Amino acid sequence: MNERIVACPCGAAKLKISGEPVVQFYCHCGDCRRIHGAAYAPEAMFKAREVEVTGETISFTLKTTPRISCAKCGARLYANLPALKLVGVNGTLLPDFKAAFHMHCSEALAPVRDDLPHYAKQPAAFGGEDTLVDW
Repeated sequence: MNERIVACPCGAAKLKISGEPVVQFYCHCGDCRRIHGAAYAPEAMFKAREVEVTGETISFTLKTTPRISCAKCGARLYANLPALKLVGVNGTLLPDFKAAFHMHCSEALAPVRDDLPHYAKQPAAFGGEDTLVDW
């Protein structure tokens, strides 16, 4: 078991992660952009039972996905996806974050040119159609 502890920038909230990511990606959807205040968001999906949070947190739901942040510094820790039994840990908290693809690129603010696949919506594994954008 690969157990690690990551923390928000102020250190008041911590995540103990006891497993490996199911998948890691960059999300360009409007919700992630708004929540992160960025052009896209790095996300690492873990099984919910493998992530334990300590410290005081707050929850915010923009549309349907609850996002958990540190109550002290406000840094986003993870997105809660109970229907999938997953949590999307903020990739900026993980020193070994390595994305496999970009998704929701049809909503991207600008093209990102790298060697990763760029899905217009979602890959088939997430219920999408594997349609790629051509940047």
